[in-house]
Amino acid sequence: MNDKSNKKFWNKFAKLYAPFMKKDKGVYDNVCEYIRPYLNRNMNVLELACGSGQLK
Repeated sequence: MNDKSNKKFWNKFAKLYAPFMKKDKGVYDNVCEYIRPYLNRNMNVLELACGSGQLK
């Protein structure tokens, strides 16, 4: 897949991904509860290639 077709694919997919994932907020809540013990307020966290960046 060349760069242009890859970008086109992900731009198309992004329009569907965010609304689909917002629909199941419970999944995000579970992920946050799972990682919370490993994090603290003094840490910097890089969220890289994690969908729409909805995790906060």
